[in-house]
Amino acid sequence: MNLSSLVITLQPNTDIASISEQISKYASIEVSEGDKIVAVVESDDTDGQIKAYRALERIDGIANVAMIYSYEDPADVDALGARSMDEIMDKLEKTPTEKIKYSGHVNV
Repeated sequence: MNLSSLVITLQPNTDIASISEQISKYASIEVSEGDKIVAVVESDDTDGQIKAYRALERIDGIANVAMIYSYEDPADVDALGARSMDEIMDKLEKTPTEKIKYSGHVNV
């Protein structure tokens, strides 16, 4: 399971009440003030997370969607064969950048 917190910035003169229903299809709204909305996206995996993020970006009235924090269930990390997040980070730090490949679907 993935959890992400987002800050959604609305375009000028966009009414939060009118756009909230569309946002709620992809994220739960936690706080809203002025032209900013703090929301949480919950998904089964990274692909679901990216799909929700991209769908939010396409809503009329949204100027920007910024992911502030992302959490992945440690059980999902364990499924990758690593013993700990420290081991994963250590391997990444020692791996040349050109050998790191993303295995998701960027064009979701």
